[in-house]
Amino acid sequence: MADTEEYFPRGGKKPVFKEFKQTSNFLGTLERTEKKKKKLKKKSEGDDGYLSDEISEFDVSTKNCAVGLSYQIVKEGLQILGRVSQVLETRLQVSLPCRMQGTVMACHISDAYNKLLEAYVGDQVDSIKELRHMFRPGQYVAVRVLEVDRANLMLSLMPQHVNQGKVHTEIEKGLSVNCLNKQTCSPTFI
Repeated sequence: MADTEEYFPRGGKKPVFKEFKQTSNFLGTLERTEKKKKKLKKKSEGDDGYLSDEISEFDVSTKNCAVGLSYQIVKEGLQILGRVSQVLETRLQVSLPCRMQGTVMACHISDAYNKLLEAYVGDQVDSIKELRHMFRPGQYVAVRVLEVDRANLMLSLMPQHVNQGKVHTEIEKGLSVNCLNKQTCSPTFI
């Protein structure tokens, strides 16, 4: 009985088996074939191409839900997440939201880096770590606004500025915090 039954896949269509036929293009050279032309659908007179017909009501509350940043809105002390756009010898250029730009001078990175800079200027240290070794373009940084100009912002990366006002109860697993390593101790063996 099983030998006489036919195989019917889901959907009720019989499987189609194509026979292999040798063509003149058996080496696989490219052939130009004519492309099928797609028929364009005619638009109705009132159709603008968007889904405006399906959404009849417009929610006005979403129109004013976010305020874009501008140089007039930004005030001193505001914390912003920026992205390093350029690393120069003495400063970082930081891209901020809404196409704003800011500058972080080398003296506004950390107190420890300031001490190294002062020692380098006073010829007490031969070399210091350059900014291009500490930061790279595309790196996200949390900054605090120090000064506001018409077309530029002076920013700070100092941990005491960026973390100002935070309490220990806000620290949780997975939180990214700007911090500074003041001292490195070598392990002692007894």
